[in-house]
Parts: sequence; structure tokens; C-alpha cells
Amino acid sequence: MSEHGPEPAYPGRPDLEPVAPPVAEIEAEIKAEIAAEMEAERAQARPSPTGNGAAGVGTDGADGGWPEPPPPVPDPAAEVLAWLRGEFDDVNANLQSLSNRLGRQEETVLRITESQATELNSTLAELEGCTAHLRNEAATLRDTRAQLAQALPELVAGAVQSAVAGAVTELRGAVAQLGAALSEALPAAVADALAPTLSADRSAGAPAPADDEGDGPDIVSQLHEAQDEAAEWFTIVVDEAVRRAVERWLAPAVPATPAPVPAPPVLDAPPVAPMGSSDSSAAVATAEPTLPAATVAPAAEALGAEVGAPVETPPLPGMAAAPMAFVAADPVAPSPTTDLPAPGPPAGAPAAEGVVPDAGEPAAPGGRESAVTCVLPGVAVGPTLAMGVSTALGRARLRRRRRRPAGAPAAGLFRHDPFAGELSRRLERFALARRGLAWGSGSGAGPADGSGGAPGGPITGATVVAAERDGEEIALDLAPRPVALVGPDAQDAGRALVATFLTTRDPSASVIVAGDLLPAGPTFPGLERSADLATALDSVEAEITRRTAAPPAGGGYDPAHPALLLVCSEPLGALSSRVGELVGRGRQVGVSALVVGEATEGATVISLDPGGAVRDVSPPSGEADLAGSRMFTVGSKAMTEVLEVMVAARTDDEVTPIAEVHSEPFPLLSGPTPAPIQVRVLGPYRIDVAGAEVRSGLRAKARELLAFYLLHPEGTTLDVATEALWPEADPGRGSEWFWTALGNLRSRLRGVTGIKSLKIIERDGDRYRIEPVFDVDLWRFQAALPPPGASTGDPEWAAALQDAADMYDGELLAGVDWAWADVPREDLRRRAVDVLVSLGATRLVAGDVRGALDVLSHAIEVDPLAEQLYRRIMRLHARQFRPDEVEATFARLKARLGELGLEPTIESTLLVEELAGSRS
Repeated sequence: MSEHGPEPAYPGRPDLEPVAPPVAEIEAEIKAEIAAEMEAERAQARPSPTGNGAAGVGTDGADGGWPEPPPPVPDPAAEVLAWLRGEFDDVNANLQSLSNRLGRQEETVLRITESQATELNSTLAELEGCTAHLRNEAATLRDTRAQLAQALPELVAGAVQSAVAGAVTELRGAVAQLGAALSEALPAAVADALAPTLSADRSAGAPAPADDEGDGPDIVSQLHEAQDEAAEWFTIVVDEAVRRAVERWLAPAVPATPAPVPAPPVLDAPPVAPMGSSDSSAAVATAEPTLPAATVAPAAEALGAEVGAPVETPPLPGMAAAPMAFVAADPVAPSPTTDLPAPGPPAGAPAAEGVVPDAGEPAAPGGRESAVTCVLPGVAVGPTLAMGVSTALGRARLRRRRRRPAGAPAAGLFRHDPFAGELSRRLERFALARRGLAWGSGSGAGPADGSGGAPGGPITGATVVAAERDGEEIALDLAPRPVALVGPDAQDAGRALVATFLTTRDPSASVIVAGDLLPAGPTFPGLERSADLATALDSVEAEITRRTAAPPAGGGYDPAHPALLLVCSEPLGALSSRVGELVGRGRQVGVSALVVGEATEGATVISLDPGGAVRDVSPPSGEADLAGSRMFTVGSKAMTEVLEVMVAARTDDEVTPIAEVHSEPFPLLSGPTPAPIQVRVLGPYRIDVAGAEVRSGLRAKARELLAFYLLHPEGTTLDVATEALWPEADPGRGSEWFWTALGNLRSRLRGVTGIKSLKIIERDGDRYRIEPVFDVDLWRFQAALPPPGASTGDPEWAAALQDAADMYDGELLAGVDWAWADVPREDLRRRAVDVLVSLGATRLVAGDVRGALDVLSHAIEVDPLAEQLYRRIMRLHARQFRPDEVEATFARLKARLGELGLEPTIESTLLVEELAGSRS
């Protein structure tokens, strides 16, 4: 410690001295010491009182002597300098001490660092040993999996042959026992149920009605009706049980959760009045006809079960037993606060009907492998590619709607897109059911706009969704180096990659193809077909040169450059090194390469097993995540349909007139007049009974089920209805939800109409049809339309057109988002436009130009994208010498199309230039 106070302290160093006092205090202390020393020196220099004066000698020279010399004056600056030197010496000594201490601490830190480095090296060595062990285990597992893959088909075939016969025999025996028990118990149960009523009638003295009298209740017909509905339900239960058993047996490795058995139909019966009584108020309201416990007991005992307990059918070998409850009473009424049971994990879409597999290309194996794989003949794709195809279909419909010419009005209704193939329809339905699983859906941006690089993130650069594992899609980055696919299904996997690349990006991202990977066909924005590999490489090199003329600041990938994918499916030969060199030069400007069928040097080689399973990735880099996954595949014929969809979505080729497409008639139903239930589907959806809207107590799916069958008066099968209304449902759950919705619809409409015999939807063979007890505005609109090929020269033609135009009150089911209604909605819009165009033509022939303009303006309100309507209006304005209205109409067309990213066609542009030029 210094004599002037404590030495300075340093933060974070607890072993050093404390902080020095403030500067002001040091300065005051120095001044005080200096003053004290100066005062002491003056006191020493001052003369003593007993000096020369004491001798009596004067000091002023009065005695003739010399005066005393003055005392020496001290030098304050020198004193201060001397003191400061001393202080600086002290500070220097302290700094030297501090430097010594810091040196010792530095030595300590170096010793600790050397010790940690030694421990880290030891740990890394242990990790390398563990990694080598894991690699060996992985190789062993791959070998085991290959051996199992070879042996499993034979084992399964043997098990099937040895077990199916016995299982079927046991099932038949159980059903026979159940039938025998029911046959024995049912007559007694019916007699017991009727006995109280008959006894009460006889005790009251009411005469029994004769056989030819009709004043009593038709008990026999009621029982027959209940029998028919119960038989209908039982048939559905058996069909579903057999289908589930077969599906579970064919896919024993997939754990199947047994779907609940469809609930029995609600068997409403009219009130049964006591026999002989004519007073309706004395009617006894019977409950829903059910089988009492006395009926169930013998049947349950025949199967070895207790009354009221689930009756278990003998399970097939190798799968869990699926209990099927024998229903002895009506099901519990659905809760009004819920709509539908929560669907279980989707199990994929069923196989498409009518889609023929590619010749020489087996259907993708594996069945329903996961929730993100749609397996159809020739394809096995995920939600991202399906969503891309669905988006392209929507875009194609907009283009076709914009260019479609007006036709003659005719009755009918397309419920399926006549321009979409069966594969496209299936993929569209799969995309609807799995839209939440598509890549990038978590971010709110669909993959069609180029987003989706990680679940919930954007697709950027050359990232392409390529495979699936454990119910999740996996993206493959093609940018680091060329990617090569080798193995039995390399071409199918390559086509799937190209299809995903095209459908999930806008036309600015392009694919240059060299080889025969893609089937022959036209090109479109985003796809370039090269005659050979050298030509393709020249195109890629020219694009790289153009892009690198202005390199991105700071290097790296520039998102301003759209992705460019070079696809090679022909032998590379001497051009192999050039492919790698171009990718190395162009990766920073969005250029990547895919080689199919050849393991080229410098590429990431992905080896595939049959079915698209990834066997190996070499060298293991960022693509190592594909290990254990299954790549998506698209066959050659399926790729042809995908490319056709892309052509329609990105080009304005000539549109096929709707009249050349097979017609889809709309049968008209006739029922009682007036109908007890009125339904409006043109405009906002509304159900009325006696002038009052029915909303409360009617589930959303029940309303949708009714609308679906009102648009299908010819009827549909149960599978078609459930696939349209519940695309996300497991195959075993759709029928259950169908009966739940139908039960709610029946009970609610029976209650509001008071007609207990209403079925609403009734079975006719293997189809279900709407009961003709409705008055539907759509049916009246269809009745007003002339049949196909009707003569336009009829005298009442204009009046019929006006009636049809008045009946079209708005688009079909306005305000609801039901995917199955999109196609009929657009078709009805087209038919309404045809009606209005024909009506405008009749007014123009009569000389009513203003009336024709009014009708065409109404047609634009119906379809604001139909360019032919704007062209007709521009011509009428030109005839009336209104050039400003011509240009205003074209500007309105351009603004409407611009909202959808479209431009007016060349026909509309040339027409406005012609009409505007005629003005000058």
C-alpha cells in the first residue's frame, strides 16, 4: 500500500490491490504537504530572538556594521518535481508487481488449455471408434434387410395358402351359426313385441280388422320396411368387414387400427294406433324398431359371447383381431355440438379405376406405405407433387375458361372435369386430403409458388422433394454437385424429380432435358428438349455466361436467378467432365444437374433397389438423409399426363370445344307437387320446409351429403360418395361417416316435415339415389335448358332463354368450399353464359342493341374472365361509335385477368387495336 492511500484495484482480479482515491483528493493532499514543507523551511530561516539584537547591535547599521543577508527563497517547482518523481517510482513498482502476477496467471491458463486439448483428443478418438462400430452395424442391418426382402414373399405366400382356407371356413361357420340363431329367435321376438298391443286391443273389446279392411295399421309393411333397411345395413357391414380383412391380410406389416362397424340405419316407423281405434290422438308412438335382448341372446350364445358384449370374429393368422360389435339397440344419437369423428391417420388413396399401368412398368410396390404416399398404377408420389398437379389443373381451368367460346345452351352437368385424366383426378383428390402434409404448407405458402424448402420453409435453388420416410417427405438439394440415380427404378425416380421440379415452381425455373427420360410431347415455358447432350450443354453454358456477367454481391446463390436443372439420361461418355465443370461454375447462379442411369465422376450417386428404396448414397454428404427412405416414382405413361396438364396450365393452345367432349346428362326427377322440401343451390345454399329455413340440428356434413346427391340425381355408389365427401378418411371409416351424416339428415328432416317415412337417400342395387321429395332450383334450371341439338328457330326460343336466365340466381353453392363442387360450379357458369349470349343475340337480331349490351354485361358479372364476352361488348360499342367505351371495356378485361397473373389473348389485343384504329 502507498503512503498516499490504497493502490488501484482491477476488476475481475480479486488478488490485486483496491482502487486508488479520486484525483481531487490526491491533488488536495499534495498541496497541503507542499504548504506544510514551505512553512517549515520559512520557520528555520527566520532569525532567533536572541541573535545579534541581544548583543545590542542594531540591525539597521546604526552602529556602523553591515546588515544581515536575507534568507534564501525556496523553489516550489523543484520541490514538487522531486515529490512527483518519488510518486512515479511507486507507480512503476506497482506496475512491475502487476506484470509479474499477470505472467504467472498466463502460465496457469496455458497449462489448463493443454490439459483440455489432451482430453478433447481422447474424446474424439472414442467417438471415431463408436462411428466405425455404428457403420459396421448399419452394413449388417442392410444385409439383413436384403435377405428378408428376398425371403419374405415366399414366407407370406406359404402362410396365405395355409391359413386363408381355414379362416374362411371358420368365418362361414360363424355366419351360419349367427343366421341359424336369428332364424330361430326372430319369430318369437316379433311375437313378443306384438303381443302387448294385440292383448290390449282384445281386452278393450276392439274387433280385429278383416284382411280386406284398410283402416288398421299396415304392420306387415312396416316390418318389411324395417327388414329391408336392416338387410341393407347388414350387407354394408359384411362388405366393409370383408374388405378390411383382405386389406389387412395383404399388408400384414402395417399396423391397422380396425375401423368401427357402420352404425345401423335409423329405422323410423310411423305411430301404430291401437287396432280398431280411429282417433289419431290415441296413437301410440312406438320407438325405433329394435331387436330385444331375447333375440340377441341365442345369436350371441351361438358365437360364444355374452349378451351385449362384442362378438369377435376369428382373426386371420398374422393380424390382430378386429372386434365387431353386434348391435342390439339403436346407436346413440350424435351429439349436436360435434360434426364428425376425428379421422385417423390417412392410409393413402385407393387404386385408380381405369388407369392402365405402363407396359413393362409394374405398379409401385408397397401398397399404402405411409400417409404421404399416393400409390396408383405406375406412380408412387407424395403430397407436394400431387399439390403441384392440382395447382396446375386449376391454372389450366382458368386458361380454358378465359378462352372458351360461347356455345348453344343445352341441358346437362359435368360432375367430373372432362379435360382431366383419371390420374390427374386421383392426384387432385389426394392433394385435397393431404394438403396439410405438402412441403412448405406450414409457412402458409403452397408449393406451387416455389415455396417449401423445409417443413414450413421455402423451396429455394435446386431443392426438390424426392422421397419419404416415416410419414414425412424428404427434400434433396441438387446444388452442391451433380446427382446421379442408378438402379432398377432410376428412370421412374428421375421422372418424379423432374415432375416435382416443374410443378412446384413458376415458368421462370427451367429444365433442359437431353435423352429419352421424358415421353415425347410438346414443350412449354419451363421445359426445353435438346436434340443431344452436347446441345444441352451448350445451352447451359450460354445461360451460365449470361448470368455470371453480373455476379451476386458477396458470392453465394443469388435468388434473383431462377433455378436451372440439366437432366441427362443418355450416356455421357467424354462429356462427363464437362457436366461437372458446368455445375461447378454455375451452382452460384442456380444451375444444377441430374444424371439418370450412370454413376458419373464427381457426382453424388444414389443407388436404388426395386420399388425406389434407397440402398446407398455415395459419397455420404447432405444427401445422407435419404438413407432408409423410398424415392417417389412416376412411370412413362403417367408422366405423359402430367406434362399434358403442364402444357394446358402454361400455354394458350387451341381449346377443345365443350361440345366435342362426351356429354354428361342430368336426369330430372319428378315427385309430389308441392314438394315437402325446397332447396336452393344456385347462390347461397338454403334448405326450406314450409317457408322456414332448416339450419339448427343439421350437421355440416349432413348438409353437404344432401347437396352432393341433389347434384347426382342418377345416384352414386357408396365408395364414390365417401371419396368425394371424406377424401381424408381411411377406407374403413368412410361408410361409417356416411351413415352418421345420413342418420342426422333423416332424423332432422323427418322432424321438421312430420313425415316419418322419409328416407331422403335410398338404396337402389349398389347405388344410392336421392328420394324425389325435393323442389330444387337447379332441377328447374336444367328443365328450362333445351336438350342437346335443340332447334334455335322455335317461336318460344327467346322466352325459354329468358326463363332460364332468370332462374340462374348465382354460382352453384356460393360461399362453400367443397372441392367436389368446383367442376359442376364452373360447368353451370358456362351454361348460364351460353344462355345469356344466346339471349343477347336474339335481342340484337330484333334491333335492341341496348338490351343486348345489358344482357352481355350481366354475363360478365356471371363470368368476369370470359374474354369472348368483352369482345362482343367492344364490337357493339364500336357499332354505336363509342371508342372510349371500347378502350374502357378492354382495360376492365386486362385488370380482371391481371388479378390472376394472366394477360389478354392476342385475339382481344388485335381487336381493340383494330377498333381503336378505325376511330382515327
